[in-house]
Amino acid sequence: MRRSHPSLVLTLASIALPFWVGCSSGSHGTPGLPAGVPPAVKQAYDQGTPVPTALVAADNGLGFAAFALLRQAHPGNLLVSPMSLAQALDMAYNGAGGQTLAGMAQALGLTGVGAGQLDQDNAALLAHLYSSDPDVTLILANSIWARADILPSFLATNQTYFGAQVGTMDGAPGSVNAWVDQVTQGRIPAVLDPGLDCSQLDAILANALYFKGTWHTAFQVADTVAAPFTRMDGSQVSCTMMTQMAAGGFGRTATCDVAWLPYGGGRYRMVFLLPPPGASLASLAPDPAGWESLIQAAAAPSFQIHLPRFTAKWSASLNDTLIQLGMADAFDPLRADFPALASVAEYLAFVTQSTTVAVDEAGTVATAATAAGAAPTATGPGLNMVLDHPFIYAIQDTGTGAILFLGQLVDPTAG
Repeated sequence: MRRSHPSLVLTLASIALPFWVGCSSGSHGTPGLPAGVPPAVKQAYDQGTPVPTALVAADNGLGFAAFALLRQAHPGNLLVSPMSLAQALDMAYNGAGGQTLAGMAQALGLTGVGAGQLDQDNAALLAHLYSSDPDVTLILANSIWARADILPSFLATNQTYFGAQVGTMDGAPGSVNAWVDQVTQGRIPAVLDPGLDCSQLDAILANALYFKGTWHTAFQVADTVAAPFTRMDGSQVSCTMMTQMAAGGFGRTATCDVAWLPYGGGRYRMVFLLPPPGASLASLAPDPAGWESLIQAAAAPSFQIHLPRFTAKWSASLNDTLIQLGMADAFDPLRADFPALASVAEYLAFVTQSTTVAVDEAGTVATAATAAGAAPTATGPGLNMVLDHPFIYAIQDTGTGAILFLGQLVDPTAG
């Protein structure tokens, strides 16, 4: 039976403050920072802490690795958010120990990095991400929805470094979905199945990300025309094609054409990799090592671009992907080790992500939400045995260890 700590639940409810930050709101807080940033983020900003390049490489590496695995299972439109996924899992990292921590470090590219260092690096990264660009809105928010077993120290750490809003599990999944809906401006109304049974979950860790950027040079609507688009199977469909003489970067490599277009003042950009006509899209396998060389190849500052106006959305469980990347222990009720997360043994029941993107003549709006559910191992599927297929059985003397009978059942109706 779950232990009840009503006083802690009330404390959590009392600090469930609405919190998110966006690049476009800096005038309401510290100069260069939006209002309400976490204390550690403000400290990193005030001290001018440099961008932690190792963390950026780790987050990007996680994104490339997850993308490579997911595109095998999802050959159609696919959009993952490395940043959203990393934020949610980095919060969980604060609760992990033993082999579970080692597996998470492997999957997240953080081998040798302790939770304390990761927290400080994230604070420095967020301080830079929150820098203002008047033509870009970036909202990045974290939250933890918890029951009494979740340790106050775990919650406090994630509030200090990640600005995590803390609330109770009482209204989940509806409360979590409502929070995501608000942060993403209604573009992701639900990251969790509204029918999800949360009664056996002790916590849900969530990240929501909203990006809205206007092109440095907008496409002219008058230049937008209908044009054919050839799909991977060779068939064609009609799309709405935007066109402009662009100022950004363009280059041609042995494997693809590469280009990028800037948003606003140039702090953010959209990058495009295009294989030769007839070549398989699977032939393009971007990774951290090759990404920078591709960007550097886009040296021509002026080029003509024809870009489809498009919208897309995507959602999937990331359990299998993260298990393949090394996090198997975290999802196993029998092996998971999260000693700093809760007062009872916990495992990750799920990690799920939803994304959307809309690209038009004015710019781009992209959103992401990632949720990770932590459950006590006593309720985990790994502790269930369903004898619904042939099995071996025995009768043993516990005093001597002698096995008196040993058999197998292959048909319970045979008599």
